[in-house]
Amino acid sequence: MASRGGGTKWNREISTSYFKDEDFWTKYLRGRPPLVDGILDSILAYHTEHAGQFGTLHEPGAGGAVHSARISQRFERAIVTDPSAENIKVARGRLPEAKYEFQVSTLEETGTSIPAASVDMVFAATMLHFCDVPRAFEAVAHQLKPGGTFVALCLGVYVLEDAAAQEAMEAFFHTVIRGMIRKVGEGLMERSKTMFYAYDDLVFPEASFDQRTQGIFWNWNDDPSENWYRFSVPPEYRARQPPLARVGTQAQVLRKVDESLAFEKDMAGLMEHINTFPWDQEDEAQKQALQRLEALVGDGTVKGHWLASVIMATRK
Repeated sequence: MASRGGGTKWNREISTSYFKDEDFWTKYLRGRPPLVDGILDSILAYHTEHAGQFGTLHEPGAGGAVHSARISQRFERAIVTDPSAENIKVARGRLPEAKYEFQVSTLEETGTSIPAASVDMVFAATMLHFCDVPRAFEAVAHQLKPGGTFVALCLGVYVLEDAAAQEAMEAFFHTVIRGMIRKVGEGLMERSKTMFYAYDDLVFPEASFDQRTQGIFWNWNDDPSENWYRFSVPPEYRARQPPLARVGTQAQVLRKVDESLAFEKDMAGLMEHINTFPWDQEDEAQKQALQRLEALVGDGTVKGHWLASVIMATRK
């Protein structure tokens, strides 16, 4: 979840939690899933099938170059952007090749900093919920060439096979979200709702994008009240933010199982994931919820699988 921001209070305060140094991003890579072959191949296949070219890639909100080298491997040139100068410094150190260009900017700001119709793919990985989405779409439409691809990847939440451990994990993250709400206000739930749906709520502007979009969901339950939604939305907010799935109304929807996204972790491994989020180690409710999860896992391990979704659209 690399950092980026718009103009609202919650954008600034939550996204700046990811303005970090080399040490954080090294740990982040251990705690989050990689861009596995099945996801990467599906993105590149869509791009190729829609006559996309492999000239220039733009990765906004790249953080410490979490996916940059992998997603850009077939492109001649890549623009790596992030609103944090600290993150861009980390990314520069990890991407020394001449093909990479770096900018300190939000996705919205690249609507003026990147020339019109100059980019073949915009790859937005687990970052769009930090943006002003309508302004972000304007920026993407500005920079994409006709026939270029916009990719919104959502990756970083898992489901555990042990039901009690899964429930305890969700309860912990709900306390984290409540803590964020206390910090930045109730507007968090409305502004970040696209994350609850793993970007399945995106509505692409008809003037700019072909409406025959594609959504691919890995290891996904067909029930929209499960998956990212159940992880992200505390029970008391579900009436106000009901589950939905809209991308299938005009899109090709594919559901896949990818065993390379399966894992077995002990509590230390689960903590590597937890520590990639801005949780408050001094908050009593969060500490107690974490203790319940620790008691269930104990000295053993739990099995699970990462969830992933990709929503893709082609520039007219």
